[in-house]
Parts: sequence; structure tokens; C-alpha cells
Amino acid sequence: MKIVIKYTNVESTTAIDVYINEKFGLLAKVLSRWELESETQLFVEVGRTTKHHHKGPVYKAEVNMQLPGKLFRAERENWDMRIAIDEVKNILKEQIAEHNDRQDK
Repeated sequence: MKIVIKYTNVESTTAIDVYINEKFGLLAKVLSRWELESETQLFVEVGRTTKHHHKGPVYKAEVNMQLPGKLFRAERENWDMRIAIDEVKNILKEQIAEHNDRQDK
């Protein structure tokens, strides 16, 4: 699985890159059946929603992933970027599991 990371209104850091790769790398098991057809690409965008707010949900994580015949998308805002990343990973994992269940029936 190839993970493409885009930063918006925030500096890219190695720590966030590693964190994203670790979290979404765990989805490789769930995607193994789709990896046989072609390499799956995961587009992750993280950043600040605004430059002037300092409280509340100021960080955003958004994920888009295309599988044959299906687009998966998740988006969350939170006060902590890592929590927003965790939340979109969980949403994406649920969507993939639901899609796999439908494909198995």
C-alpha cells in the first residue's frame, strides 16, 4: 500500500509521517485481497483548519482511498492531530470491513 501525505497550514514532521505510516500500515492486512489486483493508494491530508484559532477542533485529518468500484473517505477534526488521525483510521477500517462483508456474501 502506498501512502501519500499532504500537509495543509502546518509544517510536515518526520514524527507525524511515521505516525501516519504506522497507523494506516495496519490496514494492509484488511486490504490484502485487494492488493492482488493492484497497489492500493491511500491519500492522507492533515493540517490546521484555520491559522487564527487556538482552541477547539483546530486540526483536521482526511483520508481518501480508491478500491476497484469503491471510494472510501473519512474526515475528522479534533484539538489534537494524532487523535484526528486515529479517528479517521477507525472510520476507514469500519468502512473496509463492511465492504469486505458485502463482497463475501
